[in-house]
Amino acid sequence: MLAKKILRFLRGETGTPANQITNREIHLKSNIRIGYGIMLVGIFCPIFWLSLLAGARGNQLMFNAIHSFLVFLFGLGFVIVYRIQLGREFGGADR
Repeated sequence: MLAKKILRFLRGETGTPANQITNREIHLKSNIRIGYGIMLVGIFCPIFWLSLLAGARGNQLMFNAIHSFLVFLFGLGFVIVYRIQLGREFGGADR
């Protein structure tokens, strides 16, 4: 970062770059990260894995599997909603 600042100073550039990230963009990206975290909780749900490894069968295991899947879907929906908002407001999520 120091090298970039020195190069900007030597080139005579002042102020902030034109493609500076806004607070709204930071907020949307952080919500996308939260959605990824929720998805991981759904995949690695300790309740499901403990019941599976403890030998639960039938309805109890199915209930825990469905619950974990719903948490995963909730996280996926969270990611999709905020990616769409990021794309609409800032012209793409690749920034």
